[in-house]
Amino acid sequence: MKVLCCSVAAMLMTCGTVCGQTWSDDFNRPDGPIGPSWIPTPTTAVWQVISNRGRHTNTGVNDIIRHVDATGSYVDAVCMLDVFCPTTASQFSAIMIGLGGTDSIMVKIQNQTTVPGFSHIGLYHRISATGWGAWTGVGTGTGFQVLTAPFEQGRLKVYFSDPDTIVAEIDTDFDGNPDQTYTRTGVLGIAANLGTGFGIGAWQAAAEFDNWSVTIGGACYANCDASTTAPVLNVADFSCFLQKFAGGDPYANCDGSTTEPVLNVADFSCFLQKFAGGC
Repeated sequence: MKVLCCSVAAMLMTCGTVCGQTWSDDFNRPDGPIGPSWIPTPTTAVWQVISNRGRHTNTGVNDIIRHVDATGSYVDAVCMLDVFCPTTASQFSAIMIGLGGTDSIMVKIQNQTTVPGFSHIGLYHRISATGWGAWTGVGTGTGFQVLTAPFEQGRLKVYFSDPDTIVAEIDTDFDGNPDQTYTRTGVLGIAANLGTGFGIGAWQAAAEFDNWSVTIGGACYANCDASTTAPVLNVADFSCFLQKFAGGDPYANCDGSTTEPVLNVADFSCFLQKFAGGC
């Protein structure tokens, strides 16, 4: 443990790594139109900033805003969006990936009930000019399903653990640790048709969201807490890794070992090497 602590201290003194490129919007500006950084589809859709949050304020279905600058390969992306559903109104907010191609990915959190809060998750792709649906694959989030637990607000994080697997994590108490995780394989079956754009999707006038971001080159293992403020690799990532290791989280199996116990001292060494190497 003394050697580990010394190694951590040495790297923290020398490492100022910035992980990839990040685009973000916290919507902290006066009430009004969503702003010039966003392109709506359709153009008639109404997106606004209200009380320092983004809002979709018309009743359109599957409306989208695309960020004008964010671009990159889906497999290198880590996307984040805070979502809110304090009322009983039907709605969803979604992270959009691969915009600009003939296909794209939508990960939506939806209220499908008559009580406040989100009730369902959808891991979708475009199946027609205006339609969305599930693709062939397996996992815990195959298409549209009931959440393991409803919630009124949380942070949605979407990334790809490998080119064929999408992962959606929901942090319902904003503590940096996911409370619900959903996965789906089969991404390679649609990957060739994905574009390189990113954005937000919504349905109905109650959709409310905040703190959107996408980091390209952001599938950075050592950035355990998925922070975006430089330096993204810092002491908090060690604390995050230790918590995941102690909790038996598969993330902590840094070296990908399969021999029991899969979580062991070699994973600490692996994490230190990845941290030292940057993102």
